[in-house]
Amino acid sequence: MQERLGVRVVLDNDSNVAALAEWRHGAGRGHKHMVYMASSTGIGSGLIINEELFRGSYGWAGESGHMIITPDEGVMCGCENQGCFMSYASGRYIPRFVHQRLAEGEKSILSENEAIDCRHILSAYEKGDALAIETVQRMAFYIGLLYF
Repeated sequence: MQERLGVRVVLDNDSNVAALAEWRHGAGRGHKHMVYMASSTGIGSGLIINEELFRGSYGWAGESGHMIITPDEGVMCGCENQGCFMSYASGRYIPRFVHQRLAEGEKSILSENEAIDCRHILSAYEKGDALAIETVQRMAFYIGLLYF
């Protein structure tokens, strides 16, 4: 890519580069320290400490989505743990929670036999579906814990 574009190319974690952009050009501008928080498909953070991106000793500093909040509960996360923020409040894992509840016999307009994503959950929420309402409230609760 460097040869083709004629500029230096650096690849990094999306939350890290978003933190750098926010620190250089956005709300973090002019601050010595900053935490950038991202909630989407996953949950992550980028840390600016003393005007530098902080990666930690293993390069994974800021991976707030993998902090354990309820050991041995919740759906299995890609980090191979249960009970981390990712498993409770990220776009990738919320549909797994819904499928788990449906498999346990929970009644819903959502179907265990269909591919469910967050758009389906939102649509069911807007129609007053109890499982979707519980799911959205649960996600909001855990995002609130993480960010505040």
